[in-house]
Amino acid sequence: MDDIPRLLTPREAADRLRVSTKTLRRLRASGLPFITLTSGSIRYDARDLADFVGRNTKRIEPKCPIDPKVRATGTTTSKSGVVDFMDLAGPTTSRKRRQ
Repeated sequence: MDDIPRLLTPREAADRLRVSTKTLRRLRASGLPFITLTSGSIRYDARDLADFVGRNTKRIEPKCPIDPKVRATGTTTSKSGVVDFMDLAGPTTSRKRRQ
């Protein structure tokens, strides 16, 4: 009896995957293995759930790895140079209003 896997109910399988039972049905339609018992009940093998997650996991690599040798130098490479926007804004006009 040790070779018989523990079968999970749809609620248990959904809880294990941390999804709703409706999402579990969608996953089943997209390839999640399941077992139909003679009574029509659906069960899931925990190993099949783990395999399904492993097959459908996508690892995202950073598009531009950071090179530790490259550092900001504090200079600009633009033709216009560095602009201080506070100088462009002019003097502030925050005076008290006369009453």
